[in-house]
Amino acid sequence: MVAALGETTAGSSLSRMREMMLRDPEGREILKYRPRVNSETVDMDQLARYPEGTFGRAYMTWLERCGVTPDTREPVCTMNRFFCHPLTMPR
Repeated sequence: MVAALGETTAGSSLSRMREMMLRDPEGREILKYRPRVNSETVDMDQLARYPEGTFGRAYMTWLERCGVTPDTREPVCTMNRFFCHPLTMPR
């Protein structure tokens, strides 16, 4: 997990991800509204119905394998003010 986090946050990865999100209407909406991922905002039954190979199904599989829910952890904060989803930080 630490290695994956290091690779995800190293160098310009986060700024490239932000640039990609800004080029996409849905990405801009996510950056604007910074939605929380929790059991009130995620339809777990729908995730379970997504086909293998989709992000939603992979997320559901990970939750099941680890025995956690979207509510298991406290909200995560980051020091990088440019990347705010699903990492959140008050401005």
